[in-house]
Amino acid sequence: AIAIADPAGKDCPLVYVSPKFETITGYSRDWAIGRNCRFLQPNMSWCNTVFNREETRAMRSFCEDVLPRGTRIVNLLVNEHKSRYPFINLLMMEHIDIPLPKAGSEPGSLYARQVYKPLVFGVQTALDGQSFGLVELLGMDHEALKQLDRLRQILRRRESTLRFQSLNTFARECIAEWMPGLPGYFSLPRLRLGAMSSWRRASVPALGLEITAQNMLEAVPQALEEGVRHFYLTFSPADREVTDESECNLQCRLLGLRLTELLNLMVPGLYHYLRSNISFTLVTPPRLMRAYEEVARALYLHSYALDSWLLDLRERPDRWDIRYVDYWRLMSGVRVAGGVGNVG
Repeated sequence: AIAIADPAGKDCPLVYVSPKFETITGYSRDWAIGRNCRFLQPNMSWCNTVFNREETRAMRSFCEDVLPRGTRIVNLLVNEHKSRYPFINLLMMEHIDIPLPKAGSEPGSLYARQVYKPLVFGVQTALDGQSFGLVELLGMDHEALKQLDRLRQILRRRESTLRFQSLNTFARECIAEWMPGLPGYFSLPRLRLGAMSSWRRASVPALGLEITAQNMLEAVPQALEEGVRHFYLTFSPADREVTDESECNLQCRLLGLRLTELLNLMVPGLYHYLRSNISFTLVTPPRLMRAYEEVARALYLHSYALDSWLLDLRERPDRWDIRYVDYWRLMSGVRVAGGVGNVG
């Protein structure tokens, strides 16, 4: 993504953003032009201070000072999408001059003295999708901030190589150098999803926590603090024994409502910062298949997705029911339509 700012304008406003900038940030060109790019910083000032204090100081000085053409700076920032979800933004800025005709001269005149307009040219790329460990930097614990600082040191040490390679190649090489030094819990064992190649996530953590409508509000925040990132949405033994259809529908609806409440509660605690690493698997007994609609809706409205859907046959493992074939066809159809990454 490209963004260009005018250092001579009031508060160094943006004067151009590319379509990719709109995609990465969620902000339209019309909204962004004329504003300082600080609208990308975390909405909570204390959070921005924790993540970006030194970076923003360096950027401010770079834009305000009169520097020679070609002077560059590389920054690694925690920014927020318009939806208030964070992304890790690798930004390279450079002072450039663009030629302008002398005021009052005729266009194309041989006697027009060439004048130049100083601008700050920025190229950025979001890094979140390149590594599970990168998203863990958003946890804001001591180790996460330590590893964030280590990655920034690697970026600055290798900054001179940017003259000979693209920003994406530069990012990949820096991350490859950074990854081996990560603590073990930044790279827990993962299971590869045997799903469509177009699915957003190729794997999920091998370890997960079973949660129900009754315990998820308390269990999930604590589990996230302890490093758990995969959750099995399931039903309590009492719920699985329900046979009345209206009662089954009520249990499915309750699971969806409680999940919605959980996802809303995760925002004030900034647990949603870890969204890209959080995954969900739905486990449904045959009578509670309708839970998929409720769960998928709740996750979609909060920009999550359902990674896997499992048919739970534990209640009668020794008895085959021909209706299981219909259930499996239903689940497979949802997978083919892109509603879930994997079924089992």
